[in-house]
Amino acid sequence: MRELRLLPLERRQIAQAYPLVQAIRPDVSLEAWRAYARRFPAQGGDCARSGIATVQDDSGVILGLFAYRVGTAPQHGTTLFVDHFVALDIISPTTVTAELADGMERIARCLGCHAVHTAVTCSENARCQDIIERLRAFGHRLESFQLCKPLPAPG
Repeated sequence: MRELRLLPLERRQIAQAYPLVQAIRPDVSLEAWRAYARRFPAQGGDCARSGIATVQDDSGVILGLFAYRVGTAPQHGTTLFVDHFVALDIISPTTVTAELADGMERIARCLGCHAVHTAVTCSENARCQDIIERLRAFGHRLESFQLCKPLPAPG
């Protein structure tokens, strides 16, 4: 049985993680992803206040990832905000989701957070529901959802 580990995304892995990003955000270019990923600290770890965490198998293949930052939510206080949650594994998506969910909670607890808010990005309703149900199995609940209105470039 393969071993999965939660590890920070290293600078040298930014391009390697891009296919996962493309799966949930096909409109994001590699250049845009690189610029986004480089905004986070080069070294993460369980107590970094922001970062990109990955789930990797024992051969270094990235099977899932999420970006996170600490902030404040009025109803919870100190909160871990998670974006770009993606778990892609045709063999065992539930196992990858479990490792991601456990990792989010470990990071949140290490940082003194009282809640984890996860923004799930998906374009197909069935796929969204599958991810939501997998996260519910790990104690997450649907509390809100996020809308987006793209704006024209300033100027």
